[in-house]
Amino acid sequence: MISSIKSHRVKNFRLQELYKQDSSRDAGTFKYYKELLQRNNLPADVTRNYDAAKQFLILMVNAFVTEAALEFFSMENTTSQPLVYHPPVASASVPVKRNYIDTIIGRFVDEFILPNTATEWDLQRNGGATAGRPTLPEREDDMLDHGYCITHHPSHVDHEDEHQPVQMMHDHNYTSEHPIGVTQIPDGDVDRVRLYSKTVLELGMMFIQLDDTHKEGDGDRDIINWKYLLMYFKSRKGHHSNYAIEAVNKIAQVQALLSEQMAQRVLWGRFVNQRGGAGNNFPSDLRNELHNNFFKSVVKAMGAQKTKSAILRASKAATGLYDIACNFDDVTNIKPEKTDHPMKCDTADLNLVLDDLRMLRPYRVTPGRRHEHFPHIGLSPLERLNMPDLYAWIRRKANEIADDQGIPCDDSSDNDT
Repeated sequence: MISSIKSHRVKNFRLQELYKQDSSRDAGTFKYYKELLQRNNLPADVTRNYDAAKQFLILMVNAFVTEAALEFFSMENTTSQPLVYHPPVASASVPVKRNYIDTIIGRFVDEFILPNTATEWDLQRNGGATAGRPTLPEREDDMLDHGYCITHHPSHVDHEDEHQPVQMMHDHNYTSEHPIGVTQIPDGDVDRVRLYSKTVLELGMMFIQLDDTHKEGDGDRDIINWKYLLMYFKSRKGHHSNYAIEAVNKIAQVQALLSEQMAQRVLWGRFVNQRGGAGNNFPSDLRNELHNNFFKSVVKAMGAQKTKSAILRASKAATGLYDIACNFDDVTNIKPEKTDHPMKCDTADLNLVLDDLRMLRPYRVTPGRRHEHFPHIGLSPLERLNMPDLYAWIRRKANEIADDQGIPCDDSSDNDT
């Protein structure tokens, strides 16, 4: 059985990039908003209170995504109307609306969610304005004929020039030879506050993707997530090497080593749904932990009668005892214990963070800005990843796996970069 990464360990990796204990005076950082919102239950180590960390991270992602959208659509607040990229009218056809999503929202995702070094350098080198950048989607005439209303307010023309379309869906060509702010533009002119805020979106949306994959029980998305996680783990040298090896092992087993039937079992058997309904799945290893906790309570109830044989009988019957206990509670109309932890309402906190971000304008290019305790933050954690080295490392691990399985391999690929 292939083991899975504990989600709180992955969350801890996310916060390590964005959270520092001494950055409480850096407006726009996680530590700053923790103090502003008085989230005293949020520890520096996520493993001590995973639920509080998860709630805080999702709150931050929602606030930063909203701020990015307000900047992209030239809106002053969430109740105002966009001055650019107006959505199609309600009577527009479904293909037109879908084209709007693919074109405009796709452009928003490419600019703010997915890192692209070439586009970001061009944007920051020109101080937020890119010469010759098209201000309308490629099919402007067709879109206008079918109900689009895309306008440019005179006072926001320069601001609209900040939104350069990204040419690639995801730029993974990060190498140590081209660190951010060194070869492209002077380090003193880089807007590191903007880079920090874009990192919030990249890592935050990645975590939400992982969480949603578990809730939906989506095996196909799960293997895609592992491929992304492999790159993130390898980007942190010496910290997550074991997780990177685990990712390679899982991908190799699902896509090459296991039979088709067993691969599907591994891919889709990682999720269970005990309550039924969409979006109520959770990892199967978490279910095993719940059963282990129940078994420990059974052993604890034995008192002085604990013997090796008694514990062995109880361990074999633990699953059946758990089902019997649940059925008994159902027959006797005993309400089950709540499985969801009560959470603080985030609406007021979200509005507070949004108001602060509106004053900071983290996504508007301002040369030379930086957080005091994040003075050298880059565009993405993946920029530390040397892709040729990663490919060579994967080849070595693949050869090791093949050797363990008795599969002939080409050792000459070890030195191929």
